[in-house]
Amino acid sequence: MKKRISFSIICCTLAVLIFYFVSIFFARAFLYPNNAYIGNPPEYLHAVNIQFKTEDGKTIKGWYSKTSDSSKVIILLHGYKANRLEMLPKADLFKEMGYDVLLYDARACGESDGEIVSLGYYEKEDLIAAVNYLKGIGKNEIAVYGFSQGGATAIMAASGLSDLKCIISETTFDNLENAIDNRFRKYLFVPEYIGTFFMRPEAEKILGISIEKIQPVKEISKIKIPIFIIGAENDSRTLLENTMNLYNAANEPKELWIAPDSEHENIYTTNPDEFKNKVKEFLSKYF
Repeated sequence: MKKRISFSIICCTLAVLIFYFVSIFFARAFLYPNNAYIGNPPEYLHAVNIQFKTEDGKTIKGWYSKTSDSSKVIILLHGYKANRLEMLPKADLFKEMGYDVLLYDARACGESDGEIVSLGYYEKEDLIAAVNYLKGIGKNEIAVYGFSQGGATAIMAASGLSDLKCIISETTFDNLENAIDNRFRKYLFVPEYIGTFFMRPEAEKILGISIEKIQPVKEISKIKIPIFIIGAENDSRTLLENTMNLYNAANEPKELWIAPDSEHENIYTTNPDEFKNKVKEFLSKYF
């Protein structure tokens, strides 16, 4: 009997230790950089390489594409651990509508400097620097489109950016805890509070902040400019209720579209005409 108890204790201890070290590994993998060589812009984009410095000293690299006679610029913000290449289809769309576009690699992604990915918290400094860059070249009519993490970045930065005219936020999480919980339930079938028991303290140590501070749903209530919130009907990463939390917390003027038959990353490819028409209508009204 004693041997069985001892064996059970050893097995439980080993399981906890394995869970602990696996959690530490995933916490670091979750936040560590995803740098990649990007190179020159594709010829069809007619863009130039640019770079600018953030207030905290990061060099951010990207592309700027001018549309003939346009005085308006849309900044395009990619999702978690992606880079500016993810924004090429949207760059084409906005250029077709007649806007200049600026697309860049968020910190710790692509060719930009940075030690950690923070799901929009520190990335808001990149957006502030991008706006300052545009103002420095005489561009003062600026809008922002952000996908997923990019939308969170836009929302968390916007209250401190009086120069923005409007925001389009696509499949953006309401708070980071819900975003993590959705993913743990989908892929590991456990709730966030169990899956991140060891992972969360390590992640917060790396970030230097509590993940409770990464809450677009709180920041969106401070925004006074028009915002268009886009969600996906079948999104398992940003649930419909998360999208509605954002929309309900936003001030007027605000607009909402829940794209049918779509998931987190395929709204545009699933509903190209409707996406284009709704975005164009929003921009023509507020930009």
